[in-house]
Amino acid sequence: MSALKVLVVDDDAFSRAVVGDLLVARHHDVVTAPDARRALEALEGDDVNVVVADLDLGDGPDGVALLCRVAEERPWVGRVVLTSHKAPEIAVAGSCALPDGTVYVVKGELAGVESLEQAIRRAIEVSNAEGAKRERPSVADERDVPSITPAQANVLRLLASGATGSQIAVDRGTSRRAVERMLSRLYERMGVADIPGVDPKLAALRMWREGRVRLGA
Repeated sequence: MSALKVLVVDDDAFSRAVVGDLLVARHHDVVTAPDARRALEALEGDDVNVVVADLDLGDGPDGVALLCRVAEERPWVGRVVLTSHKAPEIAVAGSCALPDGTVYVVKGELAGVESLEQAIRRAIEVSNAEGAKRERPSVADERDVPSITPAQANVLRLLASGATGSQIAVDRGTSRRAVERMLSRLYERMGVADIPGVDPKLAALRMWREGRVRLGA
C-alpha cells in the first residue's frame, strides 16, 4: 500500500498515539487531532487522503458529525470510524446517520494494523469514486476544462493514492527525473504550474477529485 496522509481523530491521547504510531510504522504520514474542531482545521489546506475517527470526541461535535462534514465538503477524502462500539447509537446519543461510504471498524474485532490499512484502502476507493462524481462539468463547460492524456491520468491517480515520485517511477518503469518532467508537464496542462502561493500537486489533485479535468488525446 502506498504511503498515505492520514488524519487520526480521537479525544483519548493514548488511543490517538497508538493508532498514529502503528500507521507511522507502516510508513504513512500521520496527523492527529483531539476533537472535531481541530480536525477540520487540520484538513484546511492539507492533502489528507483519509480521516480515521472515533465516535465519542468529548465536548463539541462527535465523530459522526465530523465525518458528515467531511463527506459534504471533501467527498474525495476517505472516512473510517474506529471505535469500541458495535453501533454509533451506543457511543453517541442522538447521533445522525453516518454518511454513505464510511467504513466502520470495531477495535475489538481488528486483527491488526493490516486490517486497518485494508479498511483505509476501501474508504479511499469509495471516496475517490464519489469525489469524481461531484461537480462534474456540463457539456457546455467542457471546452473550459483542461484535458490530460491517459498516461497523465494514470500518474494523477497514483498521486491521489498517496504514491511518491519514486513509487510512480517504479510503477511506470522509468526514472525519478522522468516522472518529475511528466509531473511538470501535467501541472502546466492543468493550468496550476507557477501560481504564486499554490502547491501545484495539491491544486491538481483537487481539480481531479472535483471532476474539473477530462481525458483527452
